[in-house]
Amino acid sequence: MFSPSFRHLCNIKLVNVFKAQICTSTSREKWDLLSAVCIERKPIITPALNELEREYRQYLSEVEFEKSLKSDHEVRHEAEMRQLESLKKET
Repeated sequence: MFSPSFRHLCNIKLVNVFKAQICTSTSREKWDLLSAVCIERKPIITPALNELEREYRQYLSEVEFEKSLKSDHEVRHEAEMRQLESLKKET
């Protein structure tokens, strides 16, 4: 697959890397190696929606809102409000 000269070059590089690792591992100093990666995504630009697409998007958001469940905080708040109303009616 690869020519013998290419294999020889690869082996030399690997041996040099291995020697460098041995040299650094025997040193007494402790090294902190840090790295970072920055990934950037270009924004997706789409054409403006026509009337039918806007209506459909509005319809889907309404359906999603109607089918969404209330959080525990909202349920507890509504129960407390009902209790306050019943207490006000009793007095």
